[in-house]
Amino acid sequence: MRNASADNFGPHPHSVEALEEIPAAARTAYNARVDRLDAIRLVKALVAAGASYRAPMDSAWVDKIALRDVSLHDAQLASAIAYAEGEGWLAESRTREDWIYLTRLGQLVAKESVI
Repeated sequence: MRNASADNFGPHPHSVEALEEIPAAARTAYNARVDRLDAIRLVKALVAAGASYRAPMDSAWVDKIALRDVSLHDAQLASAIAYAEGEGWLAESRTREDWIYLTRLGQLVAKESVI
């Protein structure tokens, strides 16, 4: 027996069927928007915690700030960092493994963005 509400209003909003009804392009655009906002929140939190483009940051410290101040972890954090790196706001250290740099552009974005 089918659920009457599903007949009248479509699939439950959190069901797989509901996700499949959203075009792939719309899901991708949504994810990019979320990644962008998360990346901005992350660089803002890093600057507020004392990060500067002049000094590298240990990835463990970045993870700590992301979780504590922005509630980003695992895939969300990875996506935000990847987005920020793609935009040139963060950069991997060339000399130290597991270190990351805030770029001048990243620091500017953190100070100028209003979200």
